[in-house]
Amino acid sequence: MRVAFYAPLKTTDHPVPSGDRLMARMLVAALEGADMQVDIAARLRSRVSDGNILKQARLAELGTKLAARLLRQYQTGFRPKPDIWFTYHLYYKAPDWIGPIVADALDIPYVVAEASFAPKRADGPWQQSHQAVELALRHADAVFSLNRADMECLRPICDARKLHYLAPFTQIENWQVAQRADIDPACIKLVTTAMMRDGDKMKSFEVLASVLGRLKRENVENWHMTVIGDGPERTSVEGLFAAQGITTQNLCFAGLCSSGQTRKHLASADLFVWP
Repeated sequence: MRVAFYAPLKTTDHPVPSGDRLMARMLVAALEGADMQVDIAARLRSRVSDGNILKQARLAELGTKLAARLLRQYQTGFRPKPDIWFTYHLYYKAPDWIGPIVADALDIPYVVAEASFAPKRADGPWQQSHQAVELALRHADAVFSLNRADMECLRPICDARKLHYLAPFTQIENWQVAQRADIDPACIKLVTTAMMRDGDKMKSFEVLASVLGRLKRENVENWHMTVIGDGPERTSVEGLFAAQGITTQNLCFAGLCSSGQTRKHLASADLFVWP
């Protein structure tokens, strides 16, 4: 089976690492592991973070043109025709301007994984993108939700028979048991990993620093936190913890780590913490 795969939020080969890119890659690997032939059908990044109406309109127009180009390639045989279209991560800031057009024209199933629907965006700057998400979800033959919390708003839009919960899956073959002999049993090892950027991530770091600062003020010292990740706001993130009086005695910034280094940090920790 041939799968046309598209990730409008962030492509599988985007240079900046993130959870979205990793999930897209894992889904591709899962599909290929099921003996499906996966083709990255498009690389248009449709994300509009600030609600710019003109930018949304330009992306919609560009998406329509790319869909037309794909259809020409399929019809001429330049590109093998897919059996299904699979879109990963669909929401009002990153709609799919391509997949529904192609799937409808080719009369193939349109499948979505990790979709969210926010009725409050029906009015406002993201109205056009919100409407595109709604149309795509109503068009979808199957919607896989990775978060049960999203399903409440998806149910009124998707046919109940087409909405499925996709439980977490992790590739564990390369994981190794931590050398617990090297870890102080009296110290609770905490770990977290996230991009250090403005917005929700920064707010989450603020909450995390505040909670750990409270532990310090209550003289709870039997813990150590390792923070994995980097980004444009790293100095600000470090400042949040410093303002709470948290020193290197209880805190380590590991920076940007390879997958192997990340696995090692995670395997040696007692708790993964994130607000």
